[in-house]
Amino acid sequence: MIKDRGNKKWQGMFLVEHKKRLQELKKSFDDVEKPILDEQQLEYLNKKIREVIETGEKVEITYYKDKRIKKLHGLINDFSQKTILIRVKSSSKTLQINNILDIN
Repeated sequence: MIKDRGNKKWQGMFLVEHKKRLQELKKSFDDVEKPILDEQQLEYLNKKIREVIETGEKVEITYYKDKRIKKLHGLINDFSQKTILIRVKSSSKTLQINNILDIN
């Protein structure tokens, strides 16, 4: 039986720069382009933010950051035209309003 080491046999031939570039390429495959919300969706988000602040209910916010779509659970404490302040457990997090994609 032939014992093939697969890709391990080629590891010695890669330079550090090659490995670094391959890792960057691997990460870039997961990159997501920022979705563009239309006027109706923006209106809905604005309305939902106001409702949630009045009721004080916990929400799940879907937002875009660093070429990824992320989710955050917490209470909305305050918001302005550009940012929203969310309390998550014992800390607070500030999100840019234009990066918010959905609120549930």
